[in-house]
Amino acid sequence: MARPERNNVDYFPFLCKEGKAMFYIEKKYGNDGYATWIKILRELAITNFHFLDLSNNIQLMFLASKCNVTEAILIDVINDLCELEEFDKHLWSIKVVYSHKFIDSIQDAYKKRNNECITYEGVIRIISGAQPENKAKK
Repeated sequence: MARPERNNVDYFPFLCKEGKAMFYIEKKYGNDGYATWIKILRELAITNFHFLDLSNNIQLMFLASKCNVTEAILIDVINDLCELEEFDKHLWSIKVVYSHKFIDSIQDAYKKRNNECITYEGVIRIISGAQPENKAKK
């Protein structure tokens, strides 16, 4: 019997070297900015297909609560992370958080799976109401 297909991960790589984006976010928002970014990445890891749809106000409120910041601070941090090219600016314009860098960083987790990790096009397909493609490895 085959294992059920998984579209989330239990871990993601966390690089110890601080880049310009992390420096800026932490300088501007203090520990709130740093923690918010890491908690968003954790949510991306455990959420099916690795994107967050915050167009629903309840989801936005929940994520802000999880990050222990106000909704306004959460939105400001995400806006800045889009400007710093850590999150996709186009998808954020419709309140969807997606990070190509994050997707690249978790590819190892999908190596032994029968399915592939979601792509940008796959996310667009899902948010437009279509079913995700079942991309089995060949």
